[in-house]
Order: sequence, then C-alpha cells, then structure tokens
Amino acid sequence: MVAKSLGMTSSSYVWRPDFDEITATGHDSDGIPQDLWKPKEAGAASTLNTTARDYALFVAAIVNGVGLKPATIHEMET
Repeated sequence: MVAKSLGMTSSSYVWRPDFDEITATGHDSDGIPQDLWKPKEAGAASTLNTTARDYALFVAAIVNGVGLKPATIHEMET
C-alpha cells in the first residue's frame, strides 16, 4: 500500500476508532453537529480518510519523485 510505504500512519480507506479523536465534526446552518460518515468498506474513489500531514507526504512523494517506485508514480499519472 502506498500509504504505508510513505509513512502515512493516519490514513485509511475504512474508518478506524482512532479517527474519532482527530476528526472535526461538521455542523449544519443552525450550528447543530452532524454525524460523521464512517465508511466500513473501502471505496477507492471516495473513502480515503487522511490528515493534512499524511496528504503532504503523498504530494511531496509525487512532486519530488521519492518514496515511491518510478513505475508506481507512472501508473498514478496514467
């Protein structure tokens, strides 16, 4: 998994219990907290939960061409 190889320790396609402590709760227009969507099944197009730090690690790997195999970067850019 790309996330593991880059040290993205706070990223997952399914909800993990430790996300409850680090995730902000959205509110509606009346200021009422809304329930979080906590995916139980992975969906590559929509369920990645990550932090700004982890996402920065991913972007830096792509921009700098480090931390990932060249073939992996090529596949991602295809």
